[in-house]
Amino acid sequence: VSARIRQGGASVVLAYDLATIVLPQHLSCIGYGHTQVVCNGHVTMPGSFASNPDTQIPYAELLAIIEEAAGGADNVQGCHFDPIAQSLLGVEGRENIFGLGYAAQKGLLPVSLSAIRDVIQASGLAVQENLEALEWGRRAAHDLSKLMS
Repeated sequence: VSARIRQGGASVVLAYDLATIVLPQHLSCIGYGHTQVVCNGHVTMPGSFASNPDTQIPYAELLAIIEEAAGGADNVQGCHFDPIAQSLLGVEGRENIFGLGYAAQKGLLPVSLSAIRDVIQASGLAVQENLEALEWGRRAAHDLSKLMS
């Protein structure tokens, strides 16, 4: 979270880990009725998981906290990007780019799709794989049910 984003001032939040986004310093960027939140259903297991493998992550409760901060479920969208992206792409590690494509397709980002592609290409890192993840994320935003069938 950037110190330049005032409390409640984010237009969009890309929440790639639900357990992280509900931390006060991150949640404070979400503006009630103003911020659109794109959630990946992924939750990183806490360190206590090593000593208590029966630890359960309260997914529904975490999502409810985010929805309340954003002013309702209409301002929160997304899906479990990890298994979908991994299934479609055959590798781990492209979920965030997949989510970026999802947000871009929904028109939530303040940059053009062309600019995102340019940055991916300029990075020189797994360019084809990241461009493919971006496109699959866009398709998921357009028709998730079709991808799931």
